[in-house]
Amino acid sequence: MIKKIFKAVLPATYRKIGKSEQKILDALIEQNSLLRAEISKLNGRIDSLENTLFQKIQDESNWKRTDIVNDMRPLLAEVKQTVENESNWKRADIVNDMRPLLAEVKQTVENESNWKRDDLVRNIEENKNLLRLLDFSQENMFYAMYKKDGESEIDAKKRFFKSIPEATGGLRLLQKANSVLLQQFDKICKKFDLPYFFCGGNLVGAVRTGSQVPWDDDIDVIMLRHDIKKLASALDGNKDFRITVLFDWWGKCKQIRFRFKNEKIPVFLDIFIYDVYKGEYKDNPESYNHIEMVKFLEATDLPEVQYWKKHPYLYDSDEHFTAIEKIFNRFSLHSNAIVDNFENYPIKTILRSSENVNAYPHHRFYKYEQFFPCKKISFEGYEYLVPNDYMGFLKDNYGDVFKLPLDIFTHFEHIPHNELESEEFKQMIETLLELYGQKNQGDSL
Repeated sequence: MIKKIFKAVLPATYRKIGKSEQKILDALIEQNSLLRAEISKLNGRIDSLENTLFQKIQDESNWKRTDIVNDMRPLLAEVKQTVENESNWKRADIVNDMRPLLAEVKQTVENESNWKRDDLVRNIEENKNLLRLLDFSQENMFYAMYKKDGESEIDAKKRFFKSIPEATGGLRLLQKANSVLLQQFDKICKKFDLPYFFCGGNLVGAVRTGSQVPWDDDIDVIMLRHDIKKLASALDGNKDFRITVLFDWWGKCKQIRFRFKNEKIPVFLDIFIYDVYKGEYKDNPESYNHIEMVKFLEATDLPEVQYWKKHPYLYDSDEHFTAIEKIFNRFSLHSNAIVDNFENYPIKTILRSSENVNAYPHHRFYKYEQFFPCKKISFEGYEYLVPNDYMGFLKDNYGDVFKLPLDIFTHFEHIPHNELESEEFKQMIETLLELYGQKNQGDSL
């Protein structure tokens, strides 16, 4: 290779020297090549030795490093713990320093939220008033066009509601079953001299048309607390009917229901508790006590309340029932002024129980004369008891019951109405109606 390079780079010089000199030069060049080859081999061996030595040094370093790390672990753990402790102390100091500022920020946010909420409530009320005015104008226009010549406005309104078709299908069967249950309830109350009073949708229906509101699906009555106790005692051992008592988490209320003994029959009558109050008649300034109870129930971590949340329908047979009842009693309005009966109290006032109320103004005081003596009203072909001033009672709770209905499609379904169309349900109710239709002809409880 070197000889070729020499000839290529210095061709003239190579040609000028003699033959003998060229031989000597060629020999030297050849020897040089051999030496270079040996040097290259030596370099290769040196590289190999260097790599081997480097690997050994590296392995030794790894072993040493591993030993060092193992030796350092306890010290590192101690350092880490010290740093964490220091961080916790610092964090705790920071949190403590921040508490006043956080409280101030929270209060500022709450104040701002209250202002916003107050503004929103005012806007909602203003809009409601506008809607009421619009509804009132439209309703007046409707009845003005609907009314016949010479017909009074109230007669026109009654005629309108009577023109609304009654319920059909499974819902109408349920309403008929409600009527059967109501008839049996009335018989028992008459037998044991227990007064009750129509309320809710069935009182509205009785006033409007003498029948159930076409989209309603339950029966509501009022009873005084001590009469409910008497009713429960009267039903003890009854083979056909029973009283159920439960606390409803969703409504935050106590439900008392009169129903069939047969648990498969989904028909019931709601009984709303009213109390005798030994104070004088007045508007109730403490109606928000129930709201305070609701706030307490939502915020507390008491185990019995947490259990109630998980079991929203808590029956009186449950071991946690008494604990929840004590909470209700704690928030009961005027508990020291509520008595069992009217005896020895010249001022007679009736109060809706806080166990059945979830918003003002439904928690009201009523004069004794507004309820007693009872009156009767026709409903589904039978006569039932109503408060003495039942129209005043309705106005307190519903306003004008002859207003155009707004809840036809939004009325609460105690039983999902699609379930009422099943053949199983219809057959069960038809059997029930046939059975109690025969009883009504001659049997007595």
